[in-house]
Amino acid sequence: MRKISLLLLFVLAFACPATAQMTGYSIRIDTGLVTTFSCDEHGDLDCFRYRTELGTIDSDFSDGTSAATTLAPSGELVVLDQYAFREFRLDWHHLPSLDVVSSLHLVGEPQWVTDFAFGPDLTLWLTGVPENGTGTSLYTVDQATGEATEVWNQDLWFISIAFVDDRMFLMADSLLLEFDPVTGTAREVADYYWPGPYGGTTQYVPSLSSYDDRLWSLSFIPSYPPGPDSPTMLGTHDMENGDHDVLVGDFDWATSQGSIWWTLDLVDSPEQQPAAIPMIGRYGLAILVGLIGFVGVFLVRRAF
Repeated sequence: MRKISLLLLFVLAFACPATAQMTGYSIRIDTGLVTTFSCDEHGDLDCFRYRTELGTIDSDFSDGTSAATTLAPSGELVVLDQYAFREFRLDWHHLPSLDVVSSLHLVGEPQWVTDFAFGPDLTLWLTGVPENGTGTSLYTVDQATGEATEVWNQDLWFISIAFVDDRMFLMADSLLLEFDPVTGTAREVADYYWPGPYGGTTQYVPSLSSYDDRLWSLSFIPSYPPGPDSPTMLGTHDMENGDHDVLVGDFDWATSQGSIWWTLDLVDSPEQQPAAIPMIGRYGLAILVGLIGFVGVFLVRRAF
């Protein structure tokens, strides 16, 4: 009997897939309040709405519709600070203390910063408005000098940037784009604008992030005509066609005028995720049912 019990535990441990906790950070733009969460995406979804407050950071975000933040490969929360007119720096905040451990002053272009992210090779990419004020541009940043080098410019408004493995995704106005740094070309993944009788509807996606090899975002659809605040949605986007799958429909709120209040940065590296919680799958369940039946037959035979 003892051997059967050990075998049952073995099957439960190895036949059941595990779901990791989604760990993330979200900053309220107008106050600098930093919150964190560690939630099972298949568990209690209220976990995402009731987040833990870590404290506030003193940062003047450059834009009321988005904020430039990311998680550094070394684990710090990196936040843009506009400390003077058209003078920007990136501050590395230790987690969870939020102490600034290093800073990088940006020099030259751009004159306005919208977002930034680290690529898989640790290159720092940045989106912002060039000196001539035409459209927005994609830059690489020298992390030793802060010098930004323009890579690509479009007559669009780049809102957010994120990497899923080695694939770069950009939100530009209502367009979700995938940019190939090798060829310098972009592919339109989806357009979140739908024509309508009152000028159409746009799903704003001001904050992209990645987790578990998927593209995640915070997004919202402003009410029209302007009315109450709109719910902010936490969800994923199909990386081939842009289909949006909402996980949490009321992560928080955005204003009816089109300003989002929160940022989103998710931890994607396995070593930074909390321990996985085992969940039984289809094959594990079949094996478990078979084992229980076997144990039942064994016990009946022993009884007689």
